[in-house]
Amino acid sequence: MEEGTVQKGKVAMVFNVANDEDSRATLSDDLKVNFVNGDEIAVFDGISTDPNKFIVQNATGNSATISGTVSEGAQDFKAVYPFSAAVGIQEGVLTINIPSAQVIPAGKNIDPSALVSIATASAGTTLLFKNAVSLLKFTLSTNDVNFVCIKSNSGEPLSGNCSIE
Repeated sequence: MEEGTVQKGKVAMVFNVANDEDSRATLSDDLKVNFVNGDEIAVFDGISTDPNKFIVQNATGNSATISGTVSEGAQDFKAVYPFSAAVGIQEGVLTINIPSAQVIPAGKNIDPSALVSIATASAGTTLLFKNAVSLLKFTLSTNDVNFVCIKSNSGEPLSGNCSIE
C-alpha cells in the first residue's frame, strides 16, 4: 500500500493466510485449495462493523499474503472469503450470504462465490481459513443440462444469510 493512501483512523496491515481445509473455490487437480492473486477477502477488525477489503498477493498454492487497512488499535480479526459473502458482524457474530444461484465458470468445478470460508486471528498471526459451508457433488449422465435445482428434505434453507459465531 502506498504511503499517503491510508484513510484517517486506519492503518495498513498485511496478514499471512492459509487454508486449513478445501475452503477455496478454485481446486487444483489434486484437490488442494489454491489462493489466486487478486482474490478479495473481507476482514472485520472488531472496531468497525463494515468489512475491510483485503487483496490476495504472493499466492503460492494454499497460502498467500493479503493487504489492506483496518481501524487503528484493532487487535482481533475475523475474515470471510470471498469478500462478496460478507454481510456484516454484530457482537462478534458474522453474517454471511450463500448465493441461491451458482454459476460454475468454464474450466472450473465450483462457483467461487459459493465456497465461503472464515478465519479468526490476532494481529501478527496467520488467518487460517476453514469452510463455513459444505459441498454437494453429483454426476450427470448427459451433457445437455443447463440448470440443476437442489432442494432440502424439509424446506431447510440451502442459501441466503446465515450467522456464524
